[in-house]
Amino acid sequence: MLPRVLPFYGHRKSADFAEFSNFFELHKPYEFVLPRFAQREGFPKSFECWFSEASMMACKAALFGDKETFDKILKAQRPGQAKALGRQVQGFDDNVWLKHVEETAYEVVLQKFRSDTRLATVLLKTGNAVIVEAAPGDRIWGVGLPTSDPRVYDPEQWQGRNILGFALMKAREALKSPVVATDEPSKEESAESSKTRRWGSKKGDAGKEPAPKPATEPATKKAEAALPWDCFAVLDFEATCEENVKLAPQEVIEFPLVLVDAQTLERVDEFRTYVRPERNPKLTQFCTELTGILQDQVDAAPLWTEALKQAQKWLHKRSYGRCLLVTCGDWDLRQMLPAQCKLHGEAVPAEFLRWLNIKTLFEKVTGKPKTGMAGMLAELEMTLEGRHHCGLDDCRNIARILKELLRRGGDIQEGMISTLKAKKAGYPSSPG
Repeated sequence: MLPRVLPFYGHRKSADFAEFSNFFELHKPYEFVLPRFAQREGFPKSFECWFSEASMMACKAALFGDKETFDKILKAQRPGQAKALGRQVQGFDDNVWLKHVEETAYEVVLQKFRSDTRLATVLLKTGNAVIVEAAPGDRIWGVGLPTSDPRVYDPEQWQGRNILGFALMKAREALKSPVVATDEPSKEESAESSKTRRWGSKKGDAGKEPAPKPATEPATKKAEAALPWDCFAVLDFEATCEENVKLAPQEVIEFPLVLVDAQTLERVDEFRTYVRPERNPKLTQFCTELTGILQDQVDAAPLWTEALKQAQKWLHKRSYGRCLLVTCGDWDLRQMLPAQCKLHGEAVPAEFLRWLNIKTLFEKVTGKPKTGMAGMLAELEMTLEGRHHCGLDDCRNIARILKELLRRGGDIQEGMISTLKAKKAGYPSSPG
């Protein structure tokens, strides 16, 4: 599953991720090859584009055999002109177009981002984020919501199909591999358009036979050995509790996060909000003594729904690139968060569906059995800082453990990542 939601909107260069927009104007044109379903006799198989809106509208005109409008689209000087011409395509059939629109979006996005290393880098740096076009007036390409609407972060509350967002994510996966997908143009077609080349290939490589398999194996093994992360967000909930009694339901009362830079391994930011419990609003004496959280603190705190929004907003603003959540054990995100969200009729947000259980990395690096935070600190000859079972202090200590394990040469592999199944998270099936 994907760790966080990344909304974007707008094509002006000052906008975040403006490159994702089909209206974004490029520094140099790229060669676009019409997908097979849109190729028609008398139409060129490829043409130059300064913005991907032209390739999108040209596909539409070619699909319906409107050569006159097709030629006008290729001459359009601005994205808005190309879009307006696309609305004038003769013989247009909405049912036919909708059958091909997702494939068209993918081809347009993939070829655009493959054409330029800088563009590809921008897309790849989003990691595994759920990319969302937050276009308030578009329920086909976007989700029908603005970036300011908190519903944009919850797929269940989207008002549109997000076709462009899903095309970008699919293209991102294709860019991660040097192998051209089977639904790409054939070798013969690629040779005809030498300007359309894979991201990462050297100049002059387009149209040549792929390099021998042994030459690509070291890079593949390296990618499997250690996953590239830009930052880590350490999380450790505190919840209502009673000695020797299982509360039903348990509720989160402290929601802390500590952000760690993956390059320096230093803490770069922190977040904490207390949370007011609703089903059992009065804390037990045992809970207060264990966590140090006072009744006055939770009474003045936001309820869960608002607290979760605050944490999401902080994560979206402060985390960057590929961000991986880190916990001490799987309880926080496999049990507590789904239960808390279910209690309030919510799905687990996408950014909380993948995480690293620090105990797994500890076991791999030290060869010692999995143990709790205090045990890991002792094994690593580190002292506990702050108060154990204070969520924020525990996050800080887990961050210290993470730093030490990575400093000792530990690496994070895909098989070490814990995930939450969509059904338990309360999510609908992912779109194709």
